[in-house]
Amino acid sequence: MKVTFEGECCEDCILLLANGECGTPEESDAHMAQIQNVWTPEEVQHMCAACDEDCEGPFSWRPCECCESPEGGARHRFVVLGA
Repeated sequence: MKVTFEGECCEDCILLLANGECGTPEESDAHMAQIQNVWTPEEVQHMCAACDEDCEGPFSWRPCECCESPEGGARHRFVVLGA
């Protein structure tokens, strides 16, 4: 597999990609639905966190490149893998 996209995502996305959850099961499902509105189900299955060991992302007002949330906050590196 190769990296087909590199981007920066919000706290909720990095938690979901790294741990499979970002709050309650309902919150996690709702956030996954947001991601699937932006990315195809195949792409979502091949997303993974790509941040440093401490995963301290810089603050940004740019929209999240994973779920497109416009809220400001820390941004963390993620990648999409493809064939």
